[in-house]
Amino acid sequence: RRHGRDGGRALLEALASLPDASLEHLELTDNMISEENGLAIARVVLKHGACLRHLLVGDTGLGAPGIAAICLALRRTGAPALERVNFAQNEVSVRGATRIVVALGAAPSLTTLGLADNMELGERGALVLAKAMNDGAFPALEQIDVSRCQLRGGEGQVALEAVCSSRGIRVVNEKDDDEEEEDFDDEEEEEEEDFDESELEAQL
Repeated sequence: RRHGRDGGRALLEALASLPDASLEHLELTDNMISEENGLAIARVVLKHGACLRHLLVGDTGLGAPGIAAICLALRRTGAPALERVNFAQNEVSVRGATRIVVALGAAPSLTTLGLADNMELGERGALVLAKAMNDGAFPALEQIDVSRCQLRGGEGQVALEAVCSSRGIRVVNEKDDDEEEEDFDDEEEEEEEDFDESELEAQL
């Protein structure tokens, strides 16, 4: 079922009222929850992090602030039971990839990581993931989806595919027919973020 911004807020408030560590599956895929509700999702994650197995928030309009807040919550909980995460189409950038590594790199049960349709990730973001995985991050990972993330055979894609191959991890990298015509420049410096991560952490 789809929920708009207000419906999403009401749903998250209801989830927050559940007893601690009682929610195993949180799916909000394809709902425009919006950036302002990112903290609400993070609080739900923080409350249920000990038993949460599936966190599916792809295409929810969370943007960088929402993903940052969720990563802070995951980092605090350690995500001991988390098996599937989907952050698709949420403006996950190079900084976002770093946050995901910090939050989930040691997650003992994570088998599936979805990052599709994040054009901001690009080759540099893939390289961040590859370097972390080469150092042992995501120890249980079986599949990572980087489809339509502007990977074009560069250093990041090559490194990610190499480390995944060595560890038996499936890389999903589907492309649209016109993806090569996109105007996103992965070599440009990332824009300054318009939020303070320390403030997000204080609000959790």
